[in-house]
Amino acid sequence: MNLSNDNLISGEISRKNCLFASHNHSSQDPKYSYLFSVEMVNELVNQGMPFRDAYKEVGNQIEKGTFSFDISKGLNHTHEGSIGNLCNKEIEMEMKKSIEKFN
Repeated sequence: MNLSNDNLISGEISRKNCLFASHNHSSQDPKYSYLFSVEMVNELVNQGMPFRDAYKEVGNQIEKGTFSFDISKGLNHTHEGSIGNLCNKEIEMEMKKSIEKFN
C-alpha cells in the first residue's frame, strides 16, 4: 500500500505545482517565453500566412533569439484544458473523488 501511496502523493505534488505555476502567471517570467511560440504561429496563420511558413518564421526567430510574444494582448482560449480554461475546479473535484476511494 505504501508504494501506491507514494505514487499518488508524488502525482498530487506535481499536479499542484503545475496549477500553482499557471495560476500565478508564470507566463510573465522570461524563461517561459517560448510557451507562446504556438500562439505566434496561430496569430500569423490568422493573418493569412500559410502554416508551414509561419512555423518556419517562428522557429527562425527562436533560433536567432529574437522571438517575443506580447502576453499583455491576452489570450482567448475556450477549449477545456487550455490556458484560458484550465478547468481547475473540475480537476479538483475529480481529485477529491479519487482520494476518497483510498479512505
